[in-house]
Amino acid sequence: MQSDSLLKLVRTKEERIKLSSELKLLLDGLYKSGKNSFDSLIKSQIDKQTADILTNNFKKEVDREEYLKQSIKLLEDMDEIEVTISYKPSENTINSISEWISNNLKGNYAIDFKCDPEIIAGLTLTINGKFLDLSYKAKFEEYFNENITNLKKNLV
Repeated sequence: MQSDSLLKLVRTKEERIKLSSELKLLLDGLYKSGKNSFDSLIKSQIDKQTADILTNNFKKEVDREEYLKQSIKLLEDMDEIEVTISYKPSENTINSISEWISNNLKGNYAIDFKCDPEIIAGLTLTINGKFLDLSYKAKFEEYFNENITNLKKNLV
């Protein structure tokens, strides 16, 4: 489906929400005129990369209304992966994690980034209710608890 090129623009939950809002705005403007018309909106209110993809797809005589509705539905149906890291993610981090997810998991995912300085380093993932801890917090706590136990034994 031609919406696949749009889905590739989505890495994060925020990007999914923004793209969905833009497509809904265009859908509302399909049968309006003036500044709220589809052509006016796509030039002034829509992200350039999104507008370029839409313009190219619409050159193929695609039913605009059906295309927009299907694209919105695909965005709404995207699964989310919660990724918790110890800092606010940079573009580089977003790109790296997004690339890893698309290379290693089937389907389309939007990443919901959370920030928790207590995980120290690494990350945690929550996918479809399943939790995976790849942080150093758990390893550090395990190491600390092991050494405290040994230290207590030696002091007694």
